Amino acid sequence: MIPCRINLISPIKRQRLQTTVRFQFIKNILEIVLIVTCVIGIAMLGGEWVLGSYFNDLNITISSLQNRYAETNKTIRTINEKLKRIDFIQNLYQPVSPLLPDIAAAMPDGANLTALNLDLKNKNLSLIGFAANRDDLLILQSRLEKIAWIQTVDIPVDQLTKKDNINFSFSAAIK
Repeated sequence: MIPCRINLISPIKRQRLQTTVRFQFIKNILEIVLIVTCVIGIAMLGGEWVLGSYFNDLNITISSLQNRYAETNKTIRTINEKLKRIDFIQNLYQPVSPLLPDIAAAMPDGANLTALNLDLKNKNLSLIGFAANRDDLLILQSRLEKIAWIQTVDIPVDQLTKKDNINFSFSAAIK
């Protein structure tokens, strides 16, 4: 059987009725959208309240920790600065103790050192001492020139003119 619809309403009223139904449908959809938007807004406000409370608690905790450990933090910063300076100094350090045995081995029996100045920055070695005679001074010069890390040894001429009991003072260039 085919359903039969009897429509006894005039076409103008039918058009108005359809318009009213469509308007009610759109109105209901907009109400649902508005309700959903309100629920989401309320949820966001609640989330903002919870997050704000958590943020305030976190700030209070941080400030109390900073006040409690301020002295410790200051000590740690001071120690870190000292460690940076120590590291810088250690990077500049060049050991001299391996160089001293070479100089001691180059000393002849008739010569004694009274002062030794090793300047690695300017690459200069200054020797001050006493030699019993000129031969000991020349032996010292030749032995120092044979050391691998010494470039040249310059003995002043006035010290070479003396024959015995020579107080010498000369410098050597380092490689």
